[in-house]
Amino acid sequence: MEVRLACVVSTLEELKAKLSQYLAGEKSVEGLYRGELKRDKDAWGVFSTDEELQEAIGKWVARGKLHKLVELWAQGLAFDWTRLYEGEVAPRRISLPTYPFARERYWVPQARMLFAPGKPVGEELHPLVHRNTSSLAEQRFSSVFTGRSSSLPTTW
Repeated sequence: MEVRLACVVSTLEELKAKLSQYLAGEKSVEGLYRGELKRDKDAWGVFSTDEELQEAIGKWVARGKLHKLVELWAQGLAFDWTRLYEGEVAPRRISLPTYPFARERYWVPQARMLFAPGKPVGEELHPLVHRNTSSLAEQRFSSVFTGRSSSLPTTW
Protein backbone atom coordinates (compact mmCIF):
# COMPACT_ATOMS: atom_id res chain seq x y z
CA MET A 1 0.00 0.00 0.00
CA GLU A 2 1.06 3.56 -0.54
CA VAL A 3 0.46 4.65 3.07
CA ARG A 4 2.42 3.32 6.05
CA LEU A 5 1.77 3.56 9.77
CA ALA A 6 4.30 2.39 12.36
CA CYS A 7 4.37 2.38 16.17
CA VAL A 8 7.23 1.78 18.58
CA VAL A 9 5.71 0.11 21.64
CA SER A 10 6.66 -2.30 24.40
CA THR A 11 3.22 -3.71 25.28
CA LEU A 12 -0.06 -4.46 23.60
CA GLU A 13 -1.79 -1.93 25.87
CA GLU A 14 0.63 0.78 24.72
CA LEU A 15 -0.16 -0.09 21.09
CA LYS A 16 -3.91 0.12 21.74
CA ALA A 17 -3.50 3.51 23.43
CA LYS A 18 -1.44 4.95 20.56
CA LEU A 19 -3.82 3.66 17.91
CA SER A 20 -6.78 5.07 19.86
CA GLN A 21 -5.08 8.46 20.03
CA TYR A 22 -4.39 8.32 16.29
CA LEU A 23 -7.99 7.36 15.50
CA ALA A 24 -9.23 10.20 17.74
CA GLY A 25 -7.43 12.61 15.41
CA GLU A 26 -4.44 13.58 17.53
CA LYS A 27 -1.77 14.95 15.22
CA SER A 28 1.39 14.14 17.17
CA VAL A 29 1.37 10.83 19.01
CA GLU A 30 4.77 9.97 20.48
CA GLY A 31 6.23 6.83 18.89
CA LEU A 32 3.69 6.73 16.05
CA TYR A 33 4.86 7.47 12.51
CA ARG A 34 2.87 7.81 9.30
CA GLY A 35 4.10 8.29 5.75
CA GLU A 36 3.09 8.12 2.12
CA LEU A 37 5.33 6.28 -0.31
CA LYS A 38 4.21 7.91 -3.55
CA ARG A 39 5.72 11.26 -2.56
CA ASP A 40 9.31 10.10 -1.97
CA LYS A 41 9.35 6.73 -3.74
CA ASP A 42 12.23 7.51 -6.11
CA ALA A 43 14.35 9.22 -3.46
CA TRP A 44 14.26 6.19 -1.13
CA GLY A 45 15.29 3.92 -4.01
CA VAL A 46 18.55 5.87 -4.28
CA PHE A 47 19.17 5.83 -0.51
CA SER A 48 18.49 2.11 -0.08
CA THR A 49 21.85 1.28 -1.73
CA ASP A 50 23.82 4.03 0.00
CA GLU A 51 26.58 2.44 2.12
CA GLU A 52 26.66 5.25 4.68
CA LEU A 53 22.93 5.03 5.28
CA GLN A 54 23.16 1.24 5.67
CA GLU A 55 26.02 1.76 8.14
CA ALA A 56 23.91 4.25 10.12
CA ILE A 57 20.97 1.85 10.12
CA GLY A 58 23.24 -0.92 11.44
CA LYS A 59 24.35 1.36 14.30
CA TRP A 60 20.73 2.32 15.11
CA VAL A 61 19.79 -1.37 15.29
CA ALA A 62 22.79 -2.17 17.50
CA ARG A 63 21.99 0.72 19.86
CA GLY A 64 18.25 0.08 19.91
CA LYS A 65 17.36 3.43 18.29
CA LEU A 66 14.16 2.18 16.71
CA HIS A 67 12.41 5.55 16.47
CA LYS A 68 14.72 6.83 13.69
CA LEU A 69 14.50 3.55 11.81
CA VAL A 70 10.71 3.34 12.05
CA GLU A 71 10.29 6.97 11.02
CA LEU A 72 12.35 6.38 7.86
CA TRP A 73 10.49 3.12 7.12
CA ALA A 74 7.14 4.94 7.34
CA GLN A 75 8.42 7.42 4.76
CA GLY A 76 9.40 4.66 2.33
CA LEU A 77 12.76 3.16 3.35
CA ALA A 78 13.07 -0.57 2.63
CA PHE A 79 14.32 -2.46 5.69
CA ASP A 80 14.77 -6.14 6.53
CA TRP A 81 13.11 -6.40 9.96
CA THR A 82 14.77 -9.74 10.70
CA ARG A 83 17.97 -7.75 11.37
CA LEU A 84 16.42 -6.74 14.71
CA TYR A 85 16.36 -10.37 15.88
CA GLU A 86 19.76 -11.74 14.83
CA GLY A 87 20.61 -14.58 17.20
CA GLU A 88 17.09 -14.53 18.70
CA VAL A 89 13.75 -16.05 17.81
CA ALA A 90 11.86 -13.52 15.72
CA PRO A 91 8.23 -12.85 16.68
CA ARG A 92 5.49 -14.19 14.44
CA ARG A 93 4.27 -11.86 11.75
CA ILE A 94 0.54 -11.19 11.66
CA SER A 95 -0.93 -10.07 8.37
CA LEU A 96 -3.65 -7.46 8.37
CA PRO A 97 -6.16 -6.89 5.59
CA THR A 98 -4.55 -4.98 2.74
CA TYR A 99 -7.78 -3.61 1.32
CA PRO A 100 -10.74 -1.67 2.71
CA PHE A 101 -13.65 -3.87 3.65
CA ALA A 102 -16.54 -3.46 1.23
CA ARG A 103 -20.03 -3.57 2.70
CA GLU A 104 -21.37 -5.52 -0.29
CA ARG A 105 -22.34 -9.13 0.32
CA TYR A 106 -22.39 -11.91 -2.20
CA TRP A 107 -24.31 -14.85 -0.73
CA VAL A 108 -25.34 -17.94 -2.63
CA PRO A 109 -29.15 -17.97 -2.98
CA GLN A 110 -30.89 -20.51 -0.71
CA ALA A 111 -32.47 -22.33 -3.67
CA ARG A 112 -29.03 -23.36 -4.98
CA MET A 113 -27.71 -24.69 -1.69
CA LEU A 114 -27.89 -28.46 -1.48
CA PHE A 115 -27.30 -28.78 2.24
CA ALA A 116 -28.82 -25.66 3.76
CA PRO A 117 -29.09 -25.87 7.56
CA GLY A 118 -32.70 -25.85 8.77
CA LYS A 119 -34.13 -26.54 5.31
CA PRO A 120 -37.91 -27.18 5.52
CA VAL A 121 -39.03 -30.81 5.33
CA GLY A 122 -40.95 -30.08 2.11
CA GLU A 123 -37.63 -29.41 0.40
CA GLU A 124 -35.99 -32.73 1.18
CA LEU A 125 -32.33 -33.28 0.43
CA HIS A 126 -32.94 -36.96 -0.31
CA PRO A 127 -35.85 -39.34 0.31
CA LEU A 128 -34.06 -40.69 3.40
CA VAL A 129 -32.32 -37.45 4.49
CA HIS A 130 -34.70 -34.55 5.07
CA ARG A 131 -32.72 -31.76 6.77
CA ASN A 132 -29.18 -30.65 7.47
CA THR A 133 -29.09 -29.86 11.21
CA SER A 134 -25.31 -29.49 11.40
CA SER A 135 -23.61 -27.06 13.74
CA LEU A 136 -20.04 -25.84 14.04
CA ALA A 137 -19.39 -28.63 16.53
CA GLU A 138 -20.69 -31.56 14.45
CA GLN A 139 -22.09 -32.62 11.11
CA ARG A 140 -25.64 -33.98 11.49
CA PHE A 141 -28.66 -34.73 9.29
CA SER A 142 -32.23 -35.39 10.47
CA SER A 143 -35.21 -37.15 9.01
CA VAL A 144 -38.81 -37.51 10.18
CA PHE A 145 -40.76 -40.51 8.94
CA THR A 146 -44.52 -40.44 9.51
CA GLY A 147 -45.56 -43.27 7.19
CA ARG A 148 -47.36 -40.79 4.95
CA SER A 149 -44.32 -39.59 3.02
CA SER A 150 -44.73 -39.71 -0.76
CA SER A 151 -40.97 -39.70 -1.24
CA LEU A 152 -40.47 -43.20 0.20
CA PRO A 153 -40.33 -46.03 -2.31
CA THR A 154 -43.55 -48.07 -2.44
CA THR A 155 -41.86 -51.33 -3.35
CA TRP A 156 -38.81 -52.80 -1.69
